[in-house]
Amino acid sequence: MNKILYKILVFLPCLLVLCSSCTDDSDRPWYQDVEALESCYLAAVRDAEEALPQEICRTLPAIVSPDSLDDLRQQWMVSADGKAFVLVGSMMSSAEAEGYPAPSDELFTMDGRMPWVTLPYDLADHLLERLPVCSDSLECRMRLVQLLGLPPACDYDCITFFYAEADGLFRPTPDNETTDHEAELDFPASATPDYREWFEENRQFSYFSDTPYPWTRLGYTYDWHGGTSSHVGPGEFIIREGATVRVAAKTGIWSWYREISRQTNRQPGI
Repeated sequence: MNKILYKILVFLPCLLVLCSSCTDDSDRPWYQDVEALESCYLAAVRDAEEALPQEICRTLPAIVSPDSLDDLRQQWMVSADGKAFVLVGSMMSSAEAEGYPAPSDELFTMDGRMPWVTLPYDLADHLLERLPVCSDSLECRMRLVQLLGLPPACDYDCITFFYAEADGLFRPTPDNETTDHEAELDFPASATPDYREWFEENRQFSYFSDTPYPWTRLGYTYDWHGGTSSHVGPGEFIIREGATVRVAAKTGIWSWYREISRQTNRQPGI
């Protein structure tokens, strides 16, 4: 079967559920329609399982150095010993956020955790493009959940911002360097056996576990909102276990959305 046709057929159940929800007499807002959300999410997982050449994004954000900014809005810090750290953010639950130190100038080692992160300005750009005005904190949270390719039932309600050692970040793609603008479909010869093993384990977990994820393997998140014009979300990275980081801030989703809206002269409902 033609791969493009296959992907269209994959999303038909999602579209049918969305259409039926539009005529639902319960007047539920879309972000509380559990059936439609779950259908779209599972369709996204099935779609993401196969990465196609035409799905490669050639404008991924790059992380290089404080002297070579990919975007002027990148925020960097340099430690006393000359190591460069870049500001990234990870959506998580309040309980998970409490497991990290309070925001301070203290550096610590990321032990036992490998958070998936985005660059704050990139995340803000994508969310404001797809949700330019919002007066409901629940809608805002669910739209961010979708944008980041997270399951609709997750309890994530805040963002923890880290200054992460640039050398401690990698892109979850076959070629995992962070300094270019696109990902490849195949492993380069330099890919280590350990990385190949991690990649395959994460692939199996993402598509075939009881808690699947629409992992694109192309360096960007999968936006699974049914009405989006593009499934390409912000660029994603992972902080390596053992990397040095500093907690810069912790904030609720709604507070963050209102702040980025004000910064761009957009005023969400209060």
